[in-house]
Amino acid sequence: MSPFDEEYIKNIIPQLEARVAALEAALKDREAVDARRSSIEVGTPAKGGALKVYLDPFGEKQANEDAVNEAKRLLAIAGGAPLPPAEVK
Repeated sequence: MSPFDEEYIKNIIPQLEARVAALEAALKDREAVDARRSSIEVGTPAKGGALKVYLDPFGEKQANEDAVNEAKRLLAIAGGAPLPPAEVK
């Protein structure tokens, strides 16, 4: 191995280790976000349109309700008809 190769290896290995650590940290953050992201689907395409809404089940209740209501509004604009709300028990 030439002196140039040795110097290159000494310089690049810490940079690669730092990059791997950063990527592993980002992956953990993404896994935490993905674990909290769920979706619900209401209706069927044949009966007025299907509605799929992504939400955070552990997040703020009002934000989730707003997301569902906005999806319903957009479905109505597109000509679909969401089913009437089911009774919550």
